[in-house]
Amino acid sequence: MMNSQGWVLGKRGSAPVLYRSGAEYALPADNSIEVLDDRNNVYDWNRLRLWTTDPQTLISTPENPQTPFRLVPFQPIVLPEGYSSNHRVVPGDSSFELDYVIRNGVGSPALMVPAELRPDANRDGVITVGRGASDPDRALAEAGLPWHFWLNDDDDSGETDGTDIPGKGSNGADGAVNGVRDLVDFFPVHLDIRSLLKIFPADDAAISYKLVQADGAANYLTTDLTADTAGIYQRDAEKAKLLGGAPVTPITAEGVALDRAFLGKVGTAGIILIEAGKATDKPLRLEAWRGAEQLARLELPLKFGGVETMFRHVNLARAVGIACETPNRGGAPNWPDALNNKKAFLFVHGYNVNQQQARGWEAEIFKRLWWSGSRAQFWGVTWCGYESQVPVARFTPNYQQNVIHAFGTAPQLANFIGKLRADQPGLIEVGVAAHSLGNMVVSSAISDYQAPIDRYFMIDAAVAAEAYDGGQDSQVVQSDDGTAFLPHTEWNKQFDGVYPARLWATNWHKLFLSTDARSKLTWRDRFAPHGGTVYYDFHSTGEEVLGYDETHADNTPSLAGVLAAEIKIYLHSLISGQKGQPAGYQTWIYQEQLKGRTITGKVLGSNFGGWGFNIFHFRKFPGGFGKGPVETPTVLTPAEAASRESTLFTDQALREAPFFRPGGFFTKAGSWVPDGNGGRRFLAERIGQLYGINGSDFAARQRDALLARMIPAMSPATGRIPVLRLGQINLFNFDMNSDSIRPRKAGEANPPWPSTRATPNWWHSDLREVAYPYVRGVYDRIAAMGGLNTVAP
Repeated sequence: MMNSQGWVLGKRGSAPVLYRSGAEYALPADNSIEVLDDRNNVYDWNRLRLWTTDPQTLISTPENPQTPFRLVPFQPIVLPEGYSSNHRVVPGDSSFELDYVIRNGVGSPALMVPAELRPDANRDGVITVGRGASDPDRALAEAGLPWHFWLNDDDDSGETDGTDIPGKGSNGADGAVNGVRDLVDFFPVHLDIRSLLKIFPADDAAISYKLVQADGAANYLTTDLTADTAGIYQRDAEKAKLLGGAPVTPITAEGVALDRAFLGKVGTAGIILIEAGKATDKPLRLEAWRGAEQLARLELPLKFGGVETMFRHVNLARAVGIACETPNRGGAPNWPDALNNKKAFLFVHGYNVNQQQARGWEAEIFKRLWWSGSRAQFWGVTWCGYESQVPVARFTPNYQQNVIHAFGTAPQLANFIGKLRADQPGLIEVGVAAHSLGNMVVSSAISDYQAPIDRYFMIDAAVAAEAYDGGQDSQVVQSDDGTAFLPHTEWNKQFDGVYPARLWATNWHKLFLSTDARSKLTWRDRFAPHGGTVYYDFHSTGEEVLGYDETHADNTPSLAGVLAAEIKIYLHSLISGQKGQPAGYQTWIYQEQLKGRTITGKVLGSNFGGWGFNIFHFRKFPGGFGKGPVETPTVLTPAEAASRESTLFTDQALREAPFFRPGGFFTKAGSWVPDGNGGRRFLAERIGQLYGINGSDFAARQRDALLARMIPAMSPATGRIPVLRLGQINLFNFDMNSDSIRPRKAGEANPPWPSTRATPNWWHSDLREVAYPYVRGVYDRIAAMGGLNTVAP
């Protein structure tokens, strides 16, 4: 049998005299002598000496006749909790150790063979085999804790496919490794049984080694990995590919015999990979058998459960009036607080992610940070950034409405984090990571509601860079001239000139005093960094959703043109062997350029403000024969507008009737505003109030909607470029498309990347979609910079 630290205890018993084949042998009378077992092994526990006929067959039945006793030298051992001895020294890694073991007042001599089933307890990719008190991978056994792990019940496939929604797949029951992406759901175990194999050699046909799990809750595959390379499949995609598609074997209650060829490599290898197929709290066992006689048994205590039992969750969808489909979870029953480091870490998903999809994002981010060594208390944060989502198509056309929802969710996020810190006064630090539009939620929570966040990791942030750095000397804000590529091209390229900058919606705020809320209708410095929070920008110069190229800068397409191009791109990408851009290419730029350019304002752009024209600024044309001049609702050219700037377009005139599209009589703006009872309500009001005597009050109430729908950005998204106001490159600004995150191999032009991808570029959702070994650099950086992988003080 085996104690809680994995030491094999040999068969033992006690008797007053030693018998052999019916003969009785005299023992020294002046010492306390007991028979160690029924194989002529005798122990003197006063003098702490053992006599044996054959130390190599000490716990196996000798077939040779009795031989004279001889003394076997030994050193005492460190015993597990619940045992005691008068000797305590750390044993070696390969020697047999002997001692007199006492438990519950009953004493038994025992042979202790150093052997263990050891996982990668600190998740650093190396399984240390030492048995010193400071050995990081022995800590699990020292604490008497089981190995906690999640069920492989999602739908991973290949290198880029799968929703990751827990319970929506059967990866743990289909008999194979489902590609590189599936390997995040496997953990390595080192079979440290070298000494045991010396006693019971694998090439003995009478000996067998079996893996046993009473509930049949696990599957395994053997590997050529060593203790030093146990985690290489989580780091090296090429190594991981060798395991993708490999068959796995169920571990049954009856036991499944390990391959003798694999056992023959245990001295240099000895790593198996295991996936959890169903929940259990019964241990994994390795048993050595000779026929029907069990010779030894090792145990690795287990605790398998759904991944959502290992992290916490808060659903903030109700903040914007959406019913919560997934419940809050304030605890993590399969990840005890004793294993945390007194830090909390929250992840906020992005746009076009419904509540079920959010489960997949949160689960996968947790798994990947966990493998990067995170010991933090992890929280998944769900919010409504998916209003108007089309089922099956995974397309959410009304982007701006979800920007408004992001602003509406921010105060609830700030309240939650404040309460989290109050309820857990022992928390050392709170960190938050957000993806895509989730950054609008977090940024507003910090800037508008003083959310107490220590470290903030912005990943593929779908927020204008000028919101963090909008100063006059900013390196991200574009100039108001023909060199800018963010405006709709009709404003600065197509009419042989540039409309005066005073007429642009982006500059309308400059017409008002600082005491007027309309002066705040700008993205510039909307989320200027606060001193209490450290910001990190993880962007990608290879972005597709937040990316841009020359095509949009020469001739901005209409909404119909954008949608037609997207359909064409999508269909093109499905044609075998073709290399089309991904669906969603340049989407963020287009939704900014189409503000004020759509009819309903419910798909990509909006129907007021932005780059639309106020057609009621007329220009005169001569009438027909016998008629005077008539006015036609036609847009003025840049030259015509400039010629009337001092007369027709005074500051007061533009405050009341802007040159950009003001919105029709029935056009409304709607934002989430306080309801007077500590909650919030959605208030929709006619846009015409913005231009009247109470325009400041209207702007204060509707600032979120006006920024979302009316005011275009004049900088690329933060997720596309570095924002130097946040800090130095590679210290606070990281290009996920660069060597610093994705190092190239010697002699290769591109970093390792999935073979199914048309380019080596890092795309918008690659944080989750691309298999972990390819993108691990981001998670390792976050874990290190956030101190998530430190131990509790």
